[in-house]
Amino acid sequence: MEKILTIVIPTYNMQDYLHRCLNSLIVPEEQMQHLEVLVVNDGSKDNSSAIAHEYQDKYPDTFRVIDKENGNYGSCVNRGLKEATGKYIKILDADDWLNTRELENFIKELKTKKEVDMYVYNCLLHNGKRKEPMFLTKMEVGKSYRISDIKAVWDCSFFIHCIALKTDIIRKIHLTEGISYCDVEISIYMFEYVKSFIIYDRLLYDYVVGRPGQSIE
Repeated sequence: MEKILTIVIPTYNMQDYLHRCLNSLIVPEEQMQHLEVLVVNDGSKDNSSAIAHEYQDKYPDTFRVIDKENGNYGSCVNRGLKEATGKYIKILDADDWLNTRELENFIKELKTKKEVDMYVYNCLLHNGKRKEPMFLTKMEVGKSYRISDIKAVWDCSFFIHCIALKTDIIRKIHLTEGISYCDVEISIYMFEYVKSFIIYDRLLYDYVVGRPGQSIE
């Protein structure tokens, strides 16, 4: 079955969070057959690889584990982009998760909506006990836009956690390896290639900040 969405999960020593992340991607079979999940294990020293292989064994048509030597976040994303087969790509951090119901709806959207270069959606930001949406767009939900329609930077958020890009577009962006925050390169360089997008204003992504050990710390 043709894959319409590939989710790339860079993973390094995430055994305490990986079950939550991967469980969130178990959608009904009708959508599961159009989903590809690539867990890129960056030389983890804990049980991350073993946990990921549990899902590959149970859902071999959807989950795949890529074990590689440690090379930092950018090398994981680059490897995932190289091996992805889906029409669109979403990057998911291993300590975050997706809203399963919204993922199901999103895959349906990708199958039925007008084809665009990028989908933009909202995130639920988890900061300790506080939860809040990451952005509120001023643009019309469900409408197809051209990049030239953006009049101000606050019209919409193009943060990496809030977007899904066409695979042939994101593959044109090679992330710098061995550094932190290289995912910001996607949010900048994509504008050379993205021509159209749709606002998908639902809380699809659950984004955790304030966790000890995060690079954002």
